[in-house]
Amino acid sequence: MSQIRQSKRSRKANIRLARFLVVLSLTTVFGAGFAMQAGAGSKVLPTKPNSYVTVTVAPGETIWSVAKALNDGGDVRELVDQIIKVNGLSSSDLTAGTKIRVPLN
Repeated sequence: MSQIRQSKRSRKANIRLARFLVVLSLTTVFGAGFAMQAGAGSKVLPTKPNSYVTVTVAPGETIWSVAKALNDGGDVRELVDQIIKVNGLSSSDLTAGTKIRVPLN
């Protein structure tokens, strides 16, 4: 009779252990999923903050002429787009005396 009780106890202990391992496994899987969503597994390296130079627009200057003068051999069109975006311009028209920020890459 004591052997039957012992068998039931060990069976209950095995069931408890199995439940614990299932819960532990699920917790690990969900934790890893949330960590990946938060960017913990991201390979994107942080970059330095953007640097800008402030330019006062001279009479006759355009965004294209400013971008071409400050471009370091890259695509002028890309720099023009960045200037428009950074300064929140609705058009590419500039007025003499306007100060604009030009991103440095």
